[in-house]
Amino acid sequence: MSIPIKGKYQIINKKIDLFFTLGTAPGILICQQSKKTNIYDNKKDIDFLSDISNLNPFKLEIIAGIQLKHPLSKKLTLKIEPTYRQSLTSLFNEQSIHLLYSAGINVGIDFYL
Repeated sequence: MSIPIKGKYQIINKKIDLFFTLGTAPGILICQQSKKTNIYDNKKDIDFLSDISNLNPFKLEIIAGIQLKHPLSKKLTLKIEPTYRQSLTSLFNEQSIHLLYSAGINVGIDFYL
């Protein structure tokens, strides 16, 4: 489980607002079981592991993105935010480095009262 903490800085304030977002996501491992999925040669192999002692119980990620906001009305705003997440801590407790990363797009609507 992780809780993202982000801040944003407005770059452009026009018809479409542009923001730079940056933050962190500290997290802890709360499961007692892990699932490993291997996909190779059009085959899918799923293993459930009860021994997770080699996994790092704490993680820290950095999050960066660009957010676009466009007002649809006085009370509604459309948000689109491509994001990139990079792990700063290793997935395993061993000496090898397994740093995970991901990219995605967050889309939402803000409603102002």
